[in-house]
Amino acid sequence: MSELYKQGEDRNQELLFPPCIDDYVDKNNNVRVIDMYVDILDMNK
Repeated sequence: MSELYKQGEDRNQELLFPPCIDDYVDKNNNVRVIDMYVDILDMNK
């Protein structure tokens, strides 16, 4: 089955500046909580 949503670049994808996309976001930023929540969602439902 094909994916019904678009996927962005892997957060661990190596880039020129900064070395990793994840480095753009501070360790204590609230967006990390949202990211963890989205990761546990069942996208097949």
